[in-house]
Amino acid sequence: MKIEVERDKFLSNLEVYHHLCGVQVKNSWLSDSKGTKRRKNTNLAQLESISRDLTSYLGKVGSCPSDHERLQKNYAWDSDSFVEALKRLNQYPLEKIEKLQILNFVPRTMVTLYSLIEECDQRFDQAQSEEILGIVNDCFPMEAVEGEDEEQQDITMD
Repeated sequence: MKIEVERDKFLSNLEVYHHLCGVQVKNSWLSDSKGTKRRKNTNLAQLESISRDLTSYLGKVGSCPSDHERLQKNYAWDSDSFVEALKRLNQYPLEKIEKLQILNFVPRTMVTLYSLIEECDQRFDQAQSEEILGIVNDCFPMEAVEGEDEEQQDITMD
């Protein structure tokens, strides 16, 4: 097998999510609120299943809304915060793939950051690494999960 074009472009999770939601809208694969059944195209059944599962994983929602504003709100982070984080990361000497990994994995700890950036301890000092984590935390705030809150309350009560 011959590779004609080697890795032309990298994609972020956000770009993949938007593309798959567009495919779902185009093929009318969204769940109908009235419960009406649509005739399915059996040729695209596997693509429908894969796109549904992947958008559920990437967007943390069961199905993709048809209008763009709701799509933005349902994804964990919107395009504006993604662009803002990328602009702020541009002040550091990071490779494109390292920036993309930071935006896709959203590291919250030094250990995770060190695993994403090659030779991080040699290229950046402790303060710069913490600044990068600060950028991630500012642009992509962590939402509290209800189950974790309840567990914390149980632990403190005991």
